[in-house]
Amino acid sequence: MQSQASPQTLFTVTEAATALGVKKDYVYAVIRDGDLPVIYLGRGSRPVMRVRPSDLQRFIDSRRLEGGAHDD
Repeated sequence: MQSQASPQTLFTVTEAATALGVKKDYVYAVIRDGDLPVIYLGRGSRPVMRVRPSDLQRFIDSRRLEGGAHDD
């Protein structure tokens, strides 16, 4: 018997922005820049975009500063 992967919950752009604590415009910008992969669902001129939790976590991890350095 072949096991099937269970589907992940997908975030909307609004939910991804809320999880990151930023505005939707920022999320759209990082998507446009290719820094955050998205899944397009639907057809036509306006398919819906969804973000996998694992991709969102990878994006967060890629922005982590090493050694506690930060700008205040």
